[in-house]
Amino acid sequence: MGKKYKNPPIREAVCEFRFPKEKRWDLTIPGLFYNEIKEVFPLKERRLSQLLHVNPGGQRPAYTFDIEEKAIFLAKDRKIFVQLGLNEPVMSVHHLSPYTSWENFSEKIKMVFECLNDLVKTDMLVRIGLRYINQIEIPKDDFDIAKYFNLSPVVNDIPFEQFTSFFLGVDIGYEDTDCICRTQFTTTVPRRDDCVAYILDFDYFNNPQTSVPAENVAEWIEAAHSRIEEIFEKCIKDALRDRFMEGI
Repeated sequence: MGKKYKNPPIREAVCEFRFPKEKRWDLTIPGLFYNEIKEVFPLKERRLSQLLHVNPGGQRPAYTFDIEEKAIFLAKDRKIFVQLGLNEPVMSVHHLSPYTSWENFSEKIKMVFECLNDLVKTDMLVRIGLRYINQIEIPKDDFDIAKYFNLSPVVNDIPFEQFTSFFLGVDIGYEDTDCICRTQFTTTVPRRDDCVAYILDFDYFNNPQTSVPAENVAEWIEAAHSRIEEIFEKCIKDALRDRFMEGI
């Protein structure tokens, strides 16, 4: 996907690792982790976010809020960064636009995972997820969804032009890896007024009833990337590939 196009549409790529609850790290881990990765990620920040939980039941659903705190370690250009959960044992690696290459991103994913796992020493991961969020913008005067995409919303006797917005989603299962690729196609707000914009979002993760051996992380992320790349190519047509090559 990203490596073959001159201007890939990737807005953000994320690889997330969720460790077992019993591996919840103490306050010394973020500092030790930073010492291991600071040559690549020298900048430090902390972020707070509020999480809303809906607990259905009874006549009215119950709502609870949690405060999630994360340590952020960023590359000098702030385009690639690592988030380390301080309340929960979770770590993620992010690559913002402009995307460089899978080789560059995967190298950093493997490096930071190995550094963290050397400290916390887990054999199994509760979840691994590799996600690519693509934002695709096309001038309104040149837009025909059938020209650019192999998927679109369909309602009998209602033309596509009448849809002011849409959201399509499907979970694709892979028995050979016991993984799922959640694929979503939706409208979004364009950066330019003369364009239409769409999000193609691919989230590949292990089946929630399974776990992934830590020793298989490098192999797992390579397989995940290949699957996402395969589905992405099946969702688009040559006219869109040409735009990615031309940087339009």
